[in-house]
Amino acid sequence: MSAKQLNSVPGEKSVISTQPFEQAEKLKKALEGSDISFFNLPMIRTEALPLSGEITDAIQNLRLFSLVIFTSKNGVINFWEALEQLKITFPATLKTAVIGNGTAKTLEKYHGNPGFVNEGKTSTDFAAYLKSEVISKSDKILLVQGNLAPDFLFNELSEIAAVKRIDVYQTVAEETCDDNILKEIRDNRYGLLIFSSPSGFSNFYKFYKRGEEEKFPLRILSIGNTTTEAISGICKTEIITAERPDTQGLKNEILRYFH
Repeated sequence: MSAKQLNSVPGEKSVISTQPFEQAEKLKKALEGSDISFFNLPMIRTEALPLSGEITDAIQNLRLFSLVIFTSKNGVINFWEALEQLKITFPATLKTAVIGNGTAKTLEKYHGNPGFVNEGKTSTDFAAYLKSEVISKSDKILLVQGNLAPDFLFNELSEIAAVKRIDVYQTVAEETCDDNILKEIRDNRYGLLIFSSPSGFSNFYKFYKRGEEEKFPLRILSIGNTTTEAISGICKTEIITAERPDTQGLKNEILRYFH
């Protein structure tokens, strides 16, 4: 559904981000200078997982892998924190692959330019790229992800090469919610709700539905197809899906919607 097909509340130029604080701050900064009001209603946060034996073993034996794949900036950040805790240096000759420019830029801060970057919007795009242009049967791959990442990429790549997955961070639901902002949403006094993950929407909906009937369809801007699919059919919604699954993509859709 395009932005022009949705009906905004007259005079209401506001966005409410349910993203983790760091992501929300980036979006807020990107919208500076516009006439759009910004509110933060975080629904999830990410935390590093403790150094399990599995994580430790994989990191201590990095030299045995031919490629390390990162699917998010959180994966990169928490992986390098684990390296520092274990006092391990990432092998200079070990290849890396990432999806998305945001993940690529994060990796550059810690290691330098990724060997392979795919700008695809979905895991399906990334898997197709890796299978056709990057990996071979002789590769041994380390897949670095978060605890809520589906097994799709692992299963796809395992058809060709040996793959080991480690989860270095977890997504945690926020236990409290700003009731004042939630009331504005229930009373239909807002412009757009921003969601960047299925887990963020799931936790939001627990607060939103608590003892309340749905009076108005929610107006939602989703960061990508996976999030949109998770939201669709659960409640009354009007959804825009960003063409680019990043902060810039969200900004583009917000400006298009209101202006």
